[in-house]
Amino acid sequence: MRCEIDNVQKYLKTVFGNTITFIEEAQLAKKLTDENIDCELLTFKLRDGLNQYVLVRFEKKFDIRTKTIQKLISDIRKEVDAIPVLIFNELRINQRNVLVESGIAFVVPQYQIYIPNTMISLIEKDITKKTYSEYFSVSAQIVYIFILLNNIRETNARQLDKRLLLSVATINRALKELVDRGLLETVGNNTRKLYKMNSRIEFWKKGKVFLFNPVSKVLYSEQVSYHELYSNKYALYKIVNPDSRINNTRYYGIAEENLCRIPESFLIDESNLDEKSKYVVVEVFKYNPSWLSKGKYIDPISLYAQLKDSEDEDTLIALREMLEETLGI
Repeated sequence: MRCEIDNVQKYLKTVFGNTITFIEEAQLAKKLTDENIDCELLTFKLRDGLNQYVLVRFEKKFDIRTKTIQKLISDIRKEVDAIPVLIFNELRINQRNVLVESGIAFVVPQYQIYIPNTMISLIEKDITKKTYSEYFSVSAQIVYIFILLNNIRETNARQLDKRLLLSVATINRALKELVDRGLLETVGNNTRKLYKMNSRIEFWKKGKVFLFNPVSKVLYSEQVSYHELYSNKYALYKIVNPDSRINNTRYYGIAEENLCRIPESFLIDESNLDEKSKYVVVEVFKYNPSWLSKGKYIDPISLYAQLKDSEDEDTLIALREMLEETLGI
């Protein structure tokens, strides 16, 4: 709740600049239980304005109809001597029209604001957030990992474009996804917009649930070129203990576009494998792992995404050690 109010406060400052004043001492928590409304009384004034406003957030989805919304405003005004400004995460055009026709103030952070007799800023389109799948898109996972690994506090698509082999448009879509998933905040607007990570630990904790296993398929080969990256458990145990002597099969991570580096004659059909076979495992990644790696191993976050669902307790312990040693998370 506090975080949401803070985001709205930042947005209002962006819109109104120095003409807005927040009355911090008026912060209270008040529950209008009959209407299931969680109302934090963070009031604010606009310069030269006589009115005082209060931000109102819904505890659950609210049915926006003329009679219902007018009764709601009336009930709030009985409790608070300020004009309610309703907070929404998203609004459809028909819902917005009901609010505007009823003269009810509202704000959708980063998208639109309507406060009668002060300022109107409306976008003529549905602004419901895009629905994402359970996991990151490929580009969002790349950008998420890159920001996390390099502890980048503020950035934009142009800055990332210089360090990642992705187009500016693709990076912008990835950054928007990270914002929509609640992982980044935006600062400024238009050409000066920056994407901000407030806390590396929170960025990790909130984002790790969206990580997908980056391996799309597995091949077997007699050998690979010397410059491929180690992956899977082989990489994990070498990262945790570089001096360990591992007898396990070697795993390598490679991008689809780089498979041509392995001669077709080297590939072994899985049905021909047995205990006596000498081979390496080639894991084909959905993105190029070399973009994120700084050494001879797959980066630790991609490695975590690959092995996080393992049922082997030793592997899970090693993952925790790796994250603590390499990233301090």
